[in-house]
Amino acid sequence: MSDGGLARGALVELCGRRSSGRLALALAALAAATSAGEPTALVDPAEQLDPESARAAGVELKRLLWVRPGDARASLACCGALVDAGFALVVLDVSELRGKRKRVPAAAWLRLARAARAQEAVLLLVSAEPLAGTAADALLTAEKARTLWDRGAWPPLLSGVASRLSVCQRRRLGVATSMDTLSLSSK
Repeated sequence: MSDGGLARGALVELCGRRSSGRLALALAALAAATSAGEPTALVDPAEQLDPESARAAGVELKRLLWVRPGDARASLACCGALVDAGFALVVLDVSELRGKRKRVPAAAWLRLARAARAQEAVLLLVSAEPLAGTAADALLTAEKARTLWDRGAWPPLLSGVASRLSVCQRRRLGVATSMDTLSLSSK
């Protein structure tokens, strides 16, 4: 979570529609942290995690606490407790929550961001659209993946997928400082 990874002491928001690669990026962060021996947690109110997929992505499941609280408010309480308990990386996946189960007061995101800073933890918020507002230290947006085809063959063959990840960094006060785009592809 250093040397080019997620900055410690930050609330980082990762947004994207289904099939954008947001879960793959969250699993990559969990895999990096667990392989480094860091205590990690996934707060998953919609119970979307497939442990076998996580293991295949490199997550060491024995180093991952999987919490399934059921709604956004209980999830926030869990995240606060996990950060305070010393977890280095806490991933909150609310991407599949709908309606009232997803509502969170803005002050709650600010409290979590302050807790992450105080404990030098990373809180990675995974959602379909931005939720944390100015509380987020960084906003990452993933575009829906598109298929890549080998048109030299007949019939054309699937050769991979490509996605674009945009990084919008923010200062602590919510002022945008830079915008970068990273193209990701798998062939």
